[in-house]
Amino acid sequence: MANDFVEQLKNRIKALTALPVRVGYLSDEPMIAIYSLPGGSITGGFMNGDVESNLNYEIAIQHQDNEIAIAQMWTINEYLSDFHTVIKSGNGSYDFEELKVDKPYLDERDEQGMFTHKLSLTATIIDKKENN
Repeated sequence: MANDFVEQLKNRIKALTALPVRVGYLSDEPMIAIYSLPGGSITGGFMNGDVESNLNYEIAIQHQDNEIAIAQMWTINEYLSDFHTVIKSGNGSYDFEELKVDKPYLDERDEQGMFTHKLSLTATIIDKKENN
């Protein structure tokens, strides 16, 4: 059974916005993209074989209207930064521990006039033994 954390994160973000959300990189249209960043690590192990891991992701929003991009990014940031936010596995592949969410920032305005805002996060999860 595959770890479904990024899919569950995508589903949570889709519930917050009308923009298309995908796992992968941005394309040429207004959208939100979620992708992994380097530097994830195994931070611990348990007698039952479960493994605690830190997973690094970035969320990017691209839109030609900077105000829409800013509003959407701050909505996502506020939701993910809330200490009550729990992103549960849909298939039992992990237990959610916590999220550490950085503040969003404007990354660029491209030649087509699209604004890109980004935020980084680190998810701490416990991968279930069946997935290791």
